[in-house]
Amino acid sequence: MVTLSFIPNAFGITDNPQVTFNGGSRTASFTIAPGQTSFTLPTIQEGTDAGTIQLQVTDLEQGGVNVLTAPYPTSDLVIPREAPVVASTDVSFADEVTNGFTVVINGLSTPRDVQSVTLAFTAAAGASLSGTTSFTLNVSSLFSTYYSSAASQMVGSQWQGLQVPVTTTGDKTAIGSVAVTVTNSVGNSQTITLQR
Repeated sequence: MVTLSFIPNAFGITDNPQVTFNGGSRTASFTIAPGQTSFTLPTIQEGTDAGTIQLQVTDLEQGGVNVLTAPYPTSDLVIPREAPVVASTDVSFADEVTNGFTVVINGLSTPRDVQSVTLAFTAAAGASLSGTTSFTLNVSSLFSTYYSSAASQMVGSQWQGLQVPVTTTGDKTAIGSVAVTVTNSVGNSQTITLQR
């Protein structure tokens, strides 16, 4: 039998319940065929939190006799701390009003921290923008609270529905697109550009 455990390298957790063998268990039985020296385990669900998944053989029998000796064999699978992941489908517009809109962002951050969100606006064809065309919003406190919650532990490092309100003066149709970049303790996400 092989037992799976998780050693976190991310904020706000002591374990990651997402990490299991396919089927939801943290143990898996195996059989080594006669003449063979290897075996196949079920697929591992890695989750989205940085840390180390440790596999340990905890029971090995031959003919009903336990032949496993200490130290038990182990193997590690490392989920690295990485920059945030934001896909093109993770950014959208909502709450359209005369003088603004909201940018909604989903994503994940394996270290379970997010420091800031940067929005940069470009003009639509034939239009021009005046005033502030980009800004960076500090969201570290917001994400610290979120990643400290029990609810966040059930979804790993993912988040949904981060809302960044944008207020405009003049004709908001002059905005042609917004480029979104999310930053954590490791670095910057891929910049996602969303057309208006």
